[in-house]
This record gives sequence, C-alpha cells and structure tokens, in this order.
Amino acid sequence: MVVGWLTRVIVVLSILGILGFDGIALGVGHFDADDDGTRAAQAAATSWKQSHDIDAATTAAINSLGGSETLVPGSLTITPDGTAHMKVRRKVTTLVVRYIPGLKKATNLTVSVSSGPSLL
Repeated sequence: MVVGWLTRVIVVLSILGILGFDGIALGVGHFDADDDGTRAAQAAATSWKQSHDIDAATTAAINSLGGSETLVPGSLTITPDGTAHMKVRRKVTTLVVRYIPGLKKATNLTVSVSSGPSLL
C-alpha cells in the first residue's frame, strides 16, 4: 500500500518536472531569440548606416546570429531613419512538447525584432 502510493507520487512529480522543464525551455528560447535577433537587427542597422547596402546589412545580420537562430528570408527592412526590422526563427529543443502534434508548433519560434544603429 505504501509502495503504490509512493509510486504514484514519483510518477506525478516526474510528469510535472518534465512539463516544467519544457515550459522553461520554451520561455528561455523565446527570450534568447529576442535578444539575439535584436543584436542582429542592430548589426544590420549599423551596416546600413555605413554602406547603405541591403545585401551588406543582411550579411551582417546573419553573421551576428548564433547557430540556433536564422533570419527569415526577405524579412529584413530598413526604415528611412535607419531602423532595421526583421524576423528571426529559432527551434527550441524540448523533452515532450516536440512530440505532441498540437503543441509541436510551439517549438518553432518566430520573433519580430527591430533596432537602430549602434552608437559606437
């Protein structure tokens, strides 16, 4: 009787732990994508300020992204004031969520970011 109760407690705590891990992984992934994307947008805006070349700005944005993020093709735009706007994708690794058909989309994050040129 005690063993059955203890087994249920362990199973419930394990499930809660896995769901908690996945939730934290998704939250951290979103913040990381936003931070890295903002840094890439700043690099693109700085490149644009120096050269006024969209290809150079795109290359600067791609080079400043980490290995986890990618620039959404065709999403980089520069406004007349030099602000870069773009979308960044990131695939988040989870334990369980990536295998659940209805929630699988949550692991493919796309964030919209913008930034002006660096002041340095």
